[in-house]
Amino acid sequence: MTDWFRKMLMADRKAHDCPCCGQVAKVYRRSITGAMVFQLKVLYRHGPLVSREWNRLNVEGGLGQAGVGDMTKLAYWGLIAKDRESSKWHVTRKGYNFLFWDLEIPRYAYVYDGAVQSHSDETMKASHARDFEYYDL
Repeated sequence: MTDWFRKMLMADRKAHDCPCCGQVAKVYRRSITGAMVFQLKVLYRHGPLVSREWNRLNVEGGLGQAGVGDMTKLAYWGLIAKDRESSKWHVTRKGYNFLFWDLEIPRYAYVYDGAVQSHSDETMKASHARDFEYYDL
C-alpha cells in the first residue's frame, strides 16, 4: 500500500478501492470489550492455550460463542502473544498489568489488513470495559 493511500485511509476511515489491486481497503477502529477482558482473564487462569482450547473454556465459562472471534485481537494492544513453536497464546506482562494493576492502554487500535497502524491517545483500564461487571470475575 502506498504511503498516500495509507494516510487517506487513516484520515477518513472509510472504505476505498486500492489503487494497486482494486481490493476494498479500510482501516478498522477496534476497542476492547468486556468479553475480551473476560477472555484475557480465562487465558491467565488456565495458562498458555491453543485457540480451540481457549474457545472451549470461554463457552464453558458462560461466554458462549459471543465474542470468541475477538480473543486474538487482544494482541493489537500487546496483552497476549502467540508462541511460534507451540501455537499457544499466553498473557504478556503488559496483559497481566492491565488486568491486575490498573495499567492504562490506548482505548482504540486502528487496524488495516490485520496489522495495527496506530493507537488512540485516549486510554482505558480493564475496569472500563463494558458488557460485564469486572469485579465479578
